[in-house]
Amino acid sequence: MKILKIMGSILIIAILLLITAAVALPLVIDPNDYKEQISDTIKEQTGLTLAIDGNLSLSVFPWLGIKTEQVTISQPDIVLTSMPEAAPLISVEAISVGVKLLPLLNKAIEVDTVLLQKPEITFLVTATGSDSLASINGSSSEETSENKSSDSTQAIAALSIAGMDITDGKVTYSNQQEKTNFILENLNINSGDLLSQQAVPFSLTATISGQDITPTDITLDSKVALNKDALAISISDFVTSVTQQNVNNADSVEVTTEFDTFDYQHQAGTSSIKSLTITGKMGDIPFSGSIPSTDISLEQKSVSIPEFTIDSLGIKTSGDVSLKNWDGMGMAIGHIHVAPFDAKEVLQKLKIDYSPKQASALDRVELTSGFNGTANGLSLNKTTVSIDNTELTGDISIIDYTNPKYQFDLSLSAINIDNYLPAQQASTNNNNETQTSVDTTEALRALAAPIALLQSIYANGVFRAQDLMASNIQIDNAVITVASNQQTTTITPAIKLYKGSLDGKMTVDKTPDPTLSIISTLKNIQLEPLLIDADITDQFSGTANIDKNITVTNVASSKPTVTGSMRVVAKDGAIKGIDIKKILDDSQAKIDALRGKQTPTANTTEDKTRFAEMSATLLIDNHIITNNDLSIKAPVSRITGKGTVDIQQQTLDYASTITVVNTNEGQGGKEANDLKGITIPVRFTGPLTSPNYQIDFEALLKANSSQKLEQEKDKLKNKLLDKLGVDSNDNDKPASTQAIKEQAKDKLEDKLKEKLFDKLFK
Repeated sequence: MKILKIMGSILIIAILLLITAAVALPLVIDPNDYKEQISDTIKEQTGLTLAIDGNLSLSVFPWLGIKTEQVTISQPDIVLTSMPEAAPLISVEAISVGVKLLPLLNKAIEVDTVLLQKPEITFLVTATGSDSLASINGSSSEETSENKSSDSTQAIAALSIAGMDITDGKVTYSNQQEKTNFILENLNINSGDLLSQQAVPFSLTATISGQDITPTDITLDSKVALNKDALAISISDFVTSVTQQNVNNADSVEVTTEFDTFDYQHQAGTSSIKSLTITGKMGDIPFSGSIPSTDISLEQKSVSIPEFTIDSLGIKTSGDVSLKNWDGMGMAIGHIHVAPFDAKEVLQKLKIDYSPKQASALDRVELTSGFNGTANGLSLNKTTVSIDNTELTGDISIIDYTNPKYQFDLSLSAINIDNYLPAQQASTNNNNETQTSVDTTEALRALAAPIALLQSIYANGVFRAQDLMASNIQIDNAVITVASNQQTTTITPAIKLYKGSLDGKMTVDKTPDPTLSIISTLKNIQLEPLLIDADITDQFSGTANIDKNITVTNVASSKPTVTGSMRVVAKDGAIKGIDIKKILDDSQAKIDALRGKQTPTANTTEDKTRFAEMSATLLIDNHIITNNDLSIKAPVSRITGKGTVDIQQQTLDYASTITVVNTNEGQGGKEANDLKGITIPVRFTGPLTSPNYQIDFEALLKANSSQKLEQEKDKLKNKLLDKLGVDSNDNDKPASTQAIKEQAKDKLEDKLKEKLFDKLFK
């Protein structure tokens, strides 16, 4: 608007100067003799230098006319000091203007159509802030200005201009302070008598280009009526077209704007637009919009649009908006409603290939919201987003677009996110059973991915979900709180899942080498469905408590690192793929074979080991997981172990010991009484999905031989006690060999005393 005012002021000044010259010229014979005087007058009045390089020619009747060529008005001295090579403020290749003689007798000026050929206006702003109108703005005192204003008003009251015809004009704007520029060229303007107070045609064509502006063609046709007494403007039958044609036609833009009437009343301070419509297309995408009425209050600095509609790609949007205090902070308040539409059809029109897992996904999308916004932020309130059978409701706001800060309070009814994933994603997943290694660098980067998101985000709010499925994991009644400040962003989840709960805290610090800290507790989780749904493994079942404390560090100069620990305590479950019963059967069979005893092969196997309780602490160091305290309490055994798992190679190396505490009959096998009380060393190695095991039979035989030796000692001990007359089942029987010797000595002495007594007294 500022540049338009500047351009208008310059044109009016130029025209009035030319009209003044045309009125004075009948008094002279050769107008060329007065070029210097005309130039001096312009210099005195404006501070600018006028140069007329072409000849001045006159016509007298019925029009007092003047024609000239090569007219220039230089930039003010303050601009030329900084930019000595600057183009003139105004240059015109040819000017023609005529004034009727007879109306001059009544002090009225009737001007014929003003013709300007190739006018060029160059408006400059220097690095110090001086501009091309500096001398004009400060060339007269307030009193002189008031007098000129009064004279101008009187002159305009008796002035009529048949029309204006500008051909092949050009306007250049260059601002060295703001480093911006644009050019309006191929400018053609044709109008009727704009001062007649009647609606007259007005048309304009031009091309605008410049810094960050793709060349854009503009055409405008309308009827304009000016009421100079009431300072009112009325525009009707307005049609303007804007075409931006890029090298890539897909990026071209065509916009046509029309309205029935535009009325501006200066004295009332009001303005209005009726029946505004906008149509066009961006590339191959058509769009349209309409605003039945717009009311503008200059006094209140407000704009009211009671109704608007927008239609594009089959998405119909409607609402209302009002703008208040536009010259201050400015606030837009309104409502918006996006009618239900098929999002997949929209994506197809945008040539985006999308085939969701569930064919009916995104069949129906709808949005309703209130909004209020300023130049510094936007708030959506009472928002409802409907996606098929899912509803997202709540409020969300953003403050400071440059460094955004988000606030939200959102609630989600129920959604299965997996249904909206591309269908081909599931079919291209790798088969875990054939995968022998994984790219741990990518895995570590995936773990570190939230750091980049959370480090740059500043958000505070609460998100609630009643029923959510993502990555095949079922979540119920989730409440996720996000809290941010300048130093950290913390996410605190409280979630119900798999008959248990998840509570914890995930924190990212905003340092040059940020870290992600994950502390969480899973309570009473059903392991088997969780691990199967998460596509981790189907080899564990039971009710578990899991405490996790993991730190992910994202160092800019190297790949991310992951360290921490997990404590797992599970009850009443089973480990699939490891059959302790079979291991015990194999051990018993080995012992029986050494004895030469035939052992029938067991026909039944569960290929799993049930347990009453299992606990383990997992120490995580990037792709290596170490465990040193495995403890499993199974019905017939106690299992301990330690070892490592290599996530990168998908292998394990694990040493365990199985202590038999009862017979194996309880799990469907034959009795293994020979193993009762024996510790069996077993080593597991190989792929995670199908590990191999090896029993340390040498250690097993040593343990078995020691047990048999002790059993034989007990038998001999019991025989000796029987001979000595001591009941072997007596709880008070001697416990050691030395005690037996002492007791035998005492018994022998007693026998000798008895024999001697008998000899002496009988």
